[in-house]
Amino acid sequence: MSAVYLLSLGLMCFCTMAAATPEMLVGGVGSSRPADDNVRGIVSSLGEQIKTKALARLTESGANTDNNAFKSSPIEVLSYSTQVVAGTNYFVKVKIYNSVFHARIYKNLSGSLELSNLVLATESGPITYF
Repeated sequence: MSAVYLLSLGLMCFCTMAAATPEMLVGGVGSSRPADDNVRGIVSSLGEQIKTKALARLTESGANTDNNAFKSSPIEVLSYSTQVVAGTNYFVKVKIYNSVFHARIYKNLSGSLELSNLVLATESGPITYF
C-alpha cells in the first residue's frame, strides 16, 4: 500500500472518531441517560430473571431481606447507558424493594435479550462496565 493511501485512511479514521460523541463510539460505554419506555420494556421482559439474580446477589452479600416483599416489589428503572458491540449492551440501574442493582442486558442483532450480569450497586454510583 502506498504511503499516501495509508495517510488518507488514517486521517479519515481520525476525523470520524473526532466527530463521534461518546454514545456513538463502538465498544465504549455511553453516558448515563434517564430511563425511557424502551428500556423499561426491556427490563420488564426479563423481570423474573432480574429478580431471581438480584435476590441471589443479596443472599451472597449476607443482606437480610424479606423475600416475599422483594419478589412482589416492582422493578423501578432509574437510568441506563449503552454499549454498541455485535448488538447492544444495556447497562441499567434498577431499584427493587430497597436495593439498587446494575443489570447488563445484551440485545443481539436479531432482537433477542439476555441478562448477562447483575451486581449490587448504590443509587448515586455511576453506571460503568461490569
